[in-house]
Amino acid sequence: MTNDQARADIALIRAALEEGRSYATAHSPDMIIWGCLIATGYLGTWASVTGHLPIPDGWLWLGIITAGWLVYIVLRRTRRPAARRPMVLALRMMWLGIGIGLTVTALAGNYHGHLRVGWFDPFGAAILGAGFFASATLAGLPWLRWIALAWWLGELGTFWLLGDISSLPFSAAMYLLLLAGPGLALYLRPRAP
Repeated sequence: MTNDQARADIALIRAALEEGRSYATAHSPDMIIWGCLIATGYLGTWASVTGHLPIPDGWLWLGIITAGWLVYIVLRRTRRPAARRPMVLALRMMWLGIGIGLTVTALAGNYHGHLRVGWFDPFGAAILGAGFFASATLAGLPWLRWIALAWWLGELGTFWLLGDISSLPFSAAMYLLLLAGPGLALYLRPRAP
């Protein structure tokens, strides 16, 4: 390998990582919105279960998930098209797949009455931890590994609280801190020129 080829390869890697960081920054509002919506869903479920909110939690979650996807569609249409580079496509498809997978699992679990058991909380935390772990490398943002670790520790916490009503505010806090929080950090990070 020549020096010119090595420099070209390094430049390509740097460009790919910057594209990944730029993509993560551009889509940070999605993380903020989803984090806040899901936290609201958990707090709403807590209020419904304790009798403070007269709306059944199934309808509450259906409204929250629908609102989240509608906002996602609107934001997607208002953004300039993302580059169709491999790193950007990998990040986009990974997070879209995670979102679709969690949505289908939540809706099917709710329809069949399985969400009452509380198994979705640790499942969702595990999947989001994996997404943040992969994003740390794909986007060149190593601090996201700490967010992944926090999700996995939160997963253990949700297992520990399984069946306890305090798992609802605990999960709400996780989504605010570990989804909306990193979204806000990415949103506020300095943009590349």
